[in-house]
Amino acid sequence: MWVEKYRPKSIESMVGNEESRIEFLNWLKDWKKGSKPALLIGAPGTGKTTLLHLTSKKLSYNVIELNASDVRTKEKMMQKLGPVLSSKGLFGEKLLIFLDEVDGMYDRQDRGGIEFVEELIESSLVPIVMAANLEDDKKIIKLIRKSRVFRFRRIPPRLVEIYVENILKKEGVKLSKESIRLMVRESKGDMRAAINTAQSFSGLSTEEISSIISSRDLTYSLREGFENFFNADSQEKAYEALRICDAMPRDKVRLAYTSVINSNLSEDKLIKALEKIGEADEIVKMIGKTQEWRLLRYFDRLLAYSLFKALPKGAVSYSEDDMPWDLKVRMWNESKALRDTGKSLSKFLHTSSREVLSTFMPYLLVILSKDKGSMERFFRLLGLDDSSLKVIMKETERISIKVR
Repeated sequence: MWVEKYRPKSIESMVGNEESRIEFLNWLKDWKKGSKPALLIGAPGTGKTTLLHLTSKKLSYNVIELNASDVRTKEKMMQKLGPVLSSKGLFGEKLLIFLDEVDGMYDRQDRGGIEFVEELIESSLVPIVMAANLEDDKKIIKLIRKSRVFRFRRIPPRLVEIYVENILKKEGVKLSKESIRLMVRESKGDMRAAINTAQSFSGLSTEEISSIISSRDLTYSLREGFENFFNADSQEKAYEALRICDAMPRDKVRLAYTSVINSNLSEDKLIKALEKIGEADEIVKMIGKTQEWRLLRYFDRLLAYSLFKALPKGAVSYSEDDMPWDLKVRMWNESKALRDTGKSLSKFLHTSSREVLSTFMPYLLVILSKDKGSMERFFRLLGLDDSSLKVIMKETERISIKVR
């Protein structure tokens, strides 16, 4: 197989993801007991496994490899890894554990497999490297939090084209430029797929290759679709990224929203972008009510065109957090003080603390902010301590700025 015959022989001869390659090499070079495990995340064919083996060879590690999606249970993993965990190698060699396709472990048949992996990365005396294809799978969020993550993007089309052309030249196979570009476009940055396709299509005409490729359905994951959307340099490319994104319209709206609210857009641009997302959400809602599902064919174009115009290129990045980080920090730090204030005010206003915080509090703070001395005395009478009062004063300043 060409994909094995022309597999890179060194880290330097790999194509794409240069930053991740350098960072991973440095991670393994500097590894010591207690270091976080490595988690390589990216689509198939982007070089994750190849980099692992080339880096291990360069640094003289012997790799103990398991495909986690095949060895799912704790018992099977213990059988494979037990001898490794209890020794440092017969001849003192350096060992490394590689768990491939860890995102394939999560179903009801695991029987403790993922729990074993979590225990393993906490106590291992040797480096552990894991690989996964999907990051937007919430099931591996625990591993992401406990690991040093290295992300692998799909290989740029021009680099794939050059690599494939070089292989065809060495093999003495002639294909037209158009045929090569069709294969590269179909591979969507998967180098392995591009090489396998080139080998299987050698000898076919451009028309035959075009006919085969056009019959295949190509898709992006949710993350890949929105990463390409946010970095698109034209409306058509933005639309294409969403069109081939394998996700429901509701998920696309959700991802657009969470990504935008976690950006550093100016207030005007943020409002405009959220308005466009809201319009798309309303359309999905109306289609659901009227059952006019055929109208969904226009959804990707509508969202892509309107949101693309509202966003500066590169200003927004993919994010699944449902609220900005600074707001989360405020909630963690200030929630107790606000709850205490709500309880005190609820007795004074004869309503629930939830109603106080959601409805009355902003208006009350605006009114009281005109005389901070009176405001402080008022909240002191409610029994607030110094820390709670400090939080309320800060909140009043924020509201005052918005009102002005």
